[in-house]
Amino acid sequence: MNKKTSLFLLFIILSASIMARSTAVTEVSKSPFAGYLFAYFEGQGKQQEHLRFGISTDAVNWKALNRNYPVVSSDTISKSGGIRDPHIMRGEDGKSFYIVATDMNVAKNGWGPNPGIVLMKSDDLIHWTHSYIELAKDFPKNFGNAHWVWAPQQAFQ
Repeated sequence: MNKKTSLFLLFIILSASIMARSTAVTEVSKSPFAGYLFAYFEGQGKQQEHLRFGISTDAVNWKALNRNYPVVSSDTISKSGGIRDPHIMRGEDGKSFYIVATDMNVAKNGWGPNPGIVLMKSDDLIHWTHSYIELAKDFPKNFGNAHWVWAPQQAFQ
């Protein structure tokens, strides 16, 4: 199996895992965790469309980490130089973390085609590895006409 096929399969597995868990809700009082981590981007300002993190103990009141500066610069992980719609999730092992994001730089390229998705993995939320999928180019048979690709994320009901 080549690297592109492996990345695509990882993408499908992550998407299926997200959808399978979309209806699972755990009571906060039973959780051994102390808070929440939110991955986001900003669409305005000089450092827009870079990965940022916010934390909360109650999922209502949030504090930006790193004084709201990016925790990962998008130009180091994406082809366009920007990311949007980052979604973070904990792996089934309870120790690893994954982020899926849309590779898109509206500030530079407008709302034109965005054919790629950025996948990231970390075991400590500090050091991240990343890979990239450009569906039309990597899988032309099934996605040759894909011009707009959006990162999937978990939907709560």
